[in-house]
Amino acid sequence: MIYNLNNRLERYRQIGIVLAKYGFGELIAGLPISKWSIWRIRKKHENLNRWQRIRLALEDLGPSFIKFGQIMSSRNDLLPEPLIIELSKLRESVPPFSYAITKKTIEKEFGQTIDSLFKEFDEKAIASASIGQVHKAVLNTGETVAVKIQRPDLDKTIKADIDIMRGIASVIQGNLHKRTTINLISLVEEFQRSIIKELDFYLEAVNIERFSASFEKSDTYYVPKVYIEYCTHKIITMEYIEGCSPFDKEALKKAGINPKQVAINGTNFVLKQIFEAGFFHADPHEGNIKIMDGGRICFLDYGAMGSMSKKSRQRLGELLLGFVALSPEKITEAVLNVCMASPMTDKNSLEEEVSLLMDKYAYIPLEKINLGSMLVELMDLVYRFDIQLPSSLYLLAKSIVTIEGIARELDKKFIFIDYLKPYAKKIVKERISAKTILLNSKDTADDIIKLIKTMPKDTVEILDQLKKGNTTINFEHKGLDTFTQKMEKTGNRLSFSLLIAALLLSSSIMTVSQTPPLWHNVSILGVGGFVLSGLMAMILLIQVIRYNKI
Repeated sequence: MIYNLNNRLERYRQIGIVLAKYGFGELIAGLPISKWSIWRIRKKHENLNRWQRIRLALEDLGPSFIKFGQIMSSRNDLLPEPLIIELSKLRESVPPFSYAITKKTIEKEFGQTIDSLFKEFDEKAIASASIGQVHKAVLNTGETVAVKIQRPDLDKTIKADIDIMRGIASVIQGNLHKRTTINLISLVEEFQRSIIKELDFYLEAVNIERFSASFEKSDTYYVPKVYIEYCTHKIITMEYIEGCSPFDKEALKKAGINPKQVAINGTNFVLKQIFEAGFFHADPHEGNIKIMDGGRICFLDYGAMGSMSKKSRQRLGELLLGFVALSPEKITEAVLNVCMASPMTDKNSLEEEVSLLMDKYAYIPLEKINLGSMLVELMDLVYRFDIQLPSSLYLLAKSIVTIEGIARELDKKFIFIDYLKPYAKKIVKERISAKTILLNSKDTADDIIKLIKTMPKDTVEILDQLKKGNTTINFEHKGLDTFTQKMEKTGNRLSFSLLIAALLLSSSIMTVSQTPPLWHNVSILGVGGFVLSGLMAMILLIQVIRYNKI
């Protein structure tokens, strides 16, 4: 469906009626909607609170708005907890489109008839959601597959709805004035970035192949095969997975599968993705999981994925170990390393707030501690200090919260932290290994050499600007003592580094030129310089590591 002006005005009218129906009519004054068509609608569900009414309104507004609510349900740093709880209840209930549309889409995408592509194709959809629906089929080579087809003109519909969302967000933001700190327009833009990725089914197929390459075959998890030659940007074909829902206890019992073992397998699989592969499933809810024979875990939908670099995983390991130890100092230090904090962030105040948060959990038995909730509360606390969190951390928090919830549903006494410890300890241990230190030393040496090369040129440019009077320095006395101390330490370390570099360079020259005294044609002074510079480098590395600056 292509939205022209009349379509858009009609959509505005529909949205206005729904918002008025749930008691939000006053927020949309200023939109191109007939006031009579809105205010003639009597408010309904007045016995419900506003968070419940927001969730019902999103459900009434259709697939784009439902998907928006689902994505925003992980933004605990921006939205109040009661609203997050309601948004997490959003479920897609979308009727399937006709087989005629399915057939037309497949034949248009591949340029072949559906009968030539598939040996068998079930006309009835086995699953239907806002983005697409799934049909069971058999390839000409005999493999049973699941074919997911995108809804017709979905990209145009969502684009139009996003434009409308942006207009509504702007109006509501203006009408609320200073009554909210939430930037609604930013939320819409974030939704746009997220949904565009999910609309590309070929990207999802690539995600499955990358995911499969990251994990060897195992008795505890399974990655479905994707048939890339049967995939396009609007169609994805993957192996059909037989299995049951993790919450179908009767089916698990019938298959001889222990729910507690499923909880262990699922948790280990997700933690393995995060800490070992650095590429993880960001939405492992029960609808996305099948339990296969033998209790193997299999994820079905790979549209929402998260990734983390090795350095980010190391810092995350420190953060989670801080959680395990309930240490405010470790958590605060890890937060400042993981996140993008302002130089003016009050570390002491942040540590005090983290300490209060940890006090809530200090005397709670481990089996009752919800790590996901702790992580979400920390993110909310960090946001109040105006510290910018990396987007991967939101996806990670959502993944941990979801899998921990499933594990506890399967085993009421499940202790998530017990399975987290080994992964977090391993990643931190790797950080201080000899190999990592040597690699970091090489990077440091490269930086020092680069600094030595560029310093004369940079110094000349700065002096030239000062001479011309083009440089203005604005100075504000705030936390100057701490800043001065840090600058002194930095200056001392830089001087020490330059001295090491100079010593290495001079030792190299003496060794090559065979400067006397010699021993077996080797310059004793040169060798001594190498030994001395090595000792100095070790001292510098120890000092840096002690202060967690590497």
